[in-house]
Amino acid sequence: MKHFPKLFASGALATALATSSLCAQSLARQFSVNIGTGGAIPREDLASFMTTSPFLRVGFGYRPYRFLQADVGLDAIFEAAGVRDFQDTVIGRIKIRDNEILVPFGGRGILPIGSHLELFGGGGAAYLHYGESVEVPGGGGDSNFKCQTCRSRGGWGGYATAGLNVAVERSHRFWVGVESRLFHGRTNGDPLGAVPPLETHDTWINTAGFFMVRFP
Repeated sequence: MKHFPKLFASGALATALATSSLCAQSLARQFSVNIGTGGAIPREDLASFMTTSPFLRVGFGYRPYRFLQADVGLDAIFEAAGVRDFQDTVIGRIKIRDNEILVPFGGRGILPIGSHLELFGGGGAAYLHYGESVEVPGGGGDSNFKCQTCRSRGGWGGYATAGLNVAVERSHRFWVGVESRLFHGRTNGDPLGAVPPLETHDTWINTAGFFMVRFP
């Protein structure tokens, strides 16, 4: 993985050159939002400290041309570090849990195959943040407690993505698909679960099924 930045830069340049000559046709449906869920697999240094866990994915895309789209999104991974701590409060002991947040922002090239299928691939930069929070019984707006012992760590990296979209009706407004993202970066900060308070080289392989709406 030490050559990932160079490989990503080369891939991004190749994608830009390949799509630049194809970006003359504008689209009626330039914007998209998607939501999905799947599994996140930790690799490299994290393989010893975290476990494969479910995650929720949301994303927004702006597609000014048929073959090119700008992306920003969020992968929220649930309890990969396996934190099982507690905080004492006036209502008793409340649970502390961990969540891992990955925020990619970049672009993709899109290759239509027929009228209802698209293949895509791309990449960009990513922010990685892992942190703890309290699990409040009832979850009401008046039952929030400040976590006194919660820890966090974070850092920057990059990502690559590939997948496919399938239109589910003729207007091409509603789509379903599958997308895999490979994240690679470095994080440091507090210890989190079994993760030590040192800089780590982190890799995630996140694959999700999703539902997408394009508009206007």
